[in-house]
Amino acid sequence: MASVGGNVPPSVTQTSPTADSQITVGDITLLTADAADSDGAITQVDFYLDDALLATVASAPFEHSWTATEGAPQFQGQGHRQ
Repeated sequence: MASVGGNVPPSVTQTSPTADSQITVGDITLLTADAADSDGAITQVDFYLDDALLATVASAPFEHSWTATEGAPQFQGQGHRQ
């Protein structure tokens, strides 16, 4: 049986804010992410806040400023490639 290679999804790692960041309502917080793709080129990173699209950044550095709101936000990043 032959192994199938290629088409590995891009990886995105949130670098800021960290899990121990202290964020208060009204703070301007910089969201940052590292993105990589072993078999393609990253074309954009989408930042999500509680599963809703917050911003799309089309080139490195992948960063977005966000003004903190009430609650315990959950951030995610998703990479896209060519």
